[in-house]
Amino acid sequence: MPKTANYLDYYDVLDVPKNATNLQIREAYVRLKQTYDGRNQALYSLCSEEEAQEMRSQVEQAYSVLQDEGKRREYNLSQEGPATPSYLEKDSHSGFRSHETPMAQPEFGYRSVSSIRPVKAKKIHAPGSRDEGLQEKLAEIVAAGDPGDGALLRRLREASGVSDLQMHESTKIGIDHIRAIESNTFELLPKGIFVKGFLRSYLKYLLVPDIEVFVSAFVERLETARMPQSDL
Repeated sequence: MPKTANYLDYYDVLDVPKNATNLQIREAYVRLKQTYDGRNQALYSLCSEEEAQEMRSQVEQAYSVLQDEGKRREYNLSQEGPATPSYLEKDSHSGFRSHETPMAQPEFGYRSVSSIRPVKAKKIHAPGSRDEGLQEKLAEIVAAGDPGDGALLRRLREASGVSDLQMHESTKIGIDHIRAIESNTFELLPKGIFVKGFLRSYLKYLLVPDIEVFVSAFVERLETARMPQSDL
């Protein structure tokens, strides 16, 4: 089943391949816990507390599923067919009901899941984003553009009647990061794992389908731009 805005790609969240071993999943979880830990002073030069908090929530949700053999099998099957596991059920108002996802207790000496403050429910979608006429207009913009181009994202936002400040206030993505993404100013953006989170929140707010297509294309362009010229 193609990836859409209705799903978080848990493998992408943890930045591991779909055939990752349990050890690789644990190592990725530990690494991301360290990266997004509120005590990591370097974190706040890259993203806001709200952004870090959202990413911590996604990491916990992904790990709670992928570290459990049964849930992981069910999740993998859900990507191939129409059935949606109960823990992936989407709430029409507040998005993924991650607060209902059984959370695994970390075994590595970090703070317990219960000590991480839950992400406050935010308005997930832009006003009028479900309008059929607008969705058709967005589809036309997508068809005529490059999903890896930040300028295309800006056109989608503007067509939706959303200012960059509104996007910032609703998604908690830093305004400087929004503007850097939309202008392809890669040198002002943090690591790819952070940018993936920004893009998912941005596109989810506009109700753009097939989010992962945009995420993959933009991050590929970002990483290519950062490669040393001798490696190109």
